[in-house]
Amino acid sequence: EGADVISVSGAHDFLLQNGIVPDYHIDCDPRVHKVEMLKLVNRTVKYRMATCCHQSLWEKLAGHDVELWHLHNDPHTEDWVRKHDQGANMLGGGSTAGMRVLEVASMLGYRRFEIHGMDCSYETEEVRHAGPHTGRKQNVVEVQCDGKWHKSSPQMVEAAKEVITFIQNYDCELTFHGHGLTQSMVKHFLLRFRVIDPFTYYRKEKAA
Repeated sequence: EGADVISVSGAHDFLLQNGIVPDYHIDCDPRVHKVEMLKLVNRTVKYRMATCCHQSLWEKLAGHDVELWHLHNDPHTEDWVRKHDQGANMLGGGSTAGMRVLEVASMLGYRRFEIHGMDCSYETEEVRHAGPHTGRKQNVVEVQCDGKWHKSSPQMVEAAKEVITFIQNYDCELTFHGHGLTQSMVKHFLLRFRVIDPFTYYRKEKAA
């Protein structure tokens, strides 16, 4: 209660369909299918979109609260920004839109995050997302962390590793809700390096 809500990818329409209007929506994917996922454009939402998003997105967001940022992805994008927007900063980050959102939100001044739905896992090989997702299906792999097995993909495993890198390098507090590969890896990291007390943690887990 009282916190700002930031959506990414298909969470935008999922939240609106369930009566929750995000304060911000952030995305950076240049593929056209991500535009197709954004159906319920809302005039009260602040859209903070990367300049590399697909060109058809800008027609859909015309007349809305839109601000842009540059995504640093490879030397080609760096050369383009130097040519077309000299002196502008670029934001790096991980390989997923979720990780890029953490970068943008950090630049906006946010330091405490309550994260939902970012588990880098699949419920089954058929059920992979909370809502409709038009992207290409990734290969499924089984991953074990602290004795628990998770269905994931090579790309999502790397994304979960990037979460740990973010925790190590940013002065932010992240809480991951739910159960999945990301949550298991974060718990393992925090316990291993005594960021949290293991005895206190396991007492709370047992009580829950």
